[in-house]
Amino acid sequence: MARDRRKRNGRRAGSFRTCVGCREKKPIDELLRLVISPEGKVLPDLYGRLPGRGAHVCPDIKCLEMAVSRNAFSRAFKCRVQAPDPVELCQAFSKSGIERIRSMLATAARSGWIKAGRDAVRMSIRKDSASLIMLAQDSSSALAKQISREAERTHVPVKRILTKTELGKYHKARPLAVLAVTHRGVAKRLSKEIGHVLSLMVGSRKGSKLYSDHNGLTASDDRGMMPQTQASA
Repeated sequence: MARDRRKRNGRRAGSFRTCVGCREKKPIDELLRLVISPEGKVLPDLYGRLPGRGAHVCPDIKCLEMAVSRNAFSRAFKCRVQAPDPVELCQAFSKSGIERIRSMLATAARSGWIKAGRDAVRMSIRKDSASLIMLAQDSSSALAKQISREAERTHVPVKRILTKTELGKYHKARPLAVLAVTHRGVAKRLSKEIGHVLSLMVGSRKGSKLYSDHNGLTASDDRGMMPQTQASA
């Protein structure tokens, strides 16, 4: 009985919340949470752990802007609040998302859930053990086409959000063009987090500045498709 109750009430049961911007009801793990400070300022709950009443919004600057224009935060918190800056919120959530991506990759590397390099990644795709491909944004166009083509055949998602230098931190500290994550749960969480960060970066009016602020981080989501633009070799 207790177990059934946890399934009904807990997050594992699939809790839903309504975005204060677009008003769509979505799973809680697809939304961003905000809280209010004692001074009436809306703050991003970067790790979903802050106490008190929360408001939820899609990881999209359009929803944040709609929430501000409609005074939705005051209604959600049932008090008068200071209107937050949607761009600043996007940047804050993006930075925390990037930290989580790095943390998950580090965990995967320590646990042996990463296959690094072109040959190892291609083999993992063929053996159906790859759950996510991380392709460096500055990898060669030839490699990008090859990996994307093979990943498309087996419907393995391809994400491009880090450079060779960044990816190399998770394998022998040398520049790395491509890696595969083999743990399905970690790959699923990584894909979702990367999707949030990409949406926030692309939507922010200061997105280009945000890219350069993160040690050369760039962003792209190929979803296993052929790259649309050529990357530098």
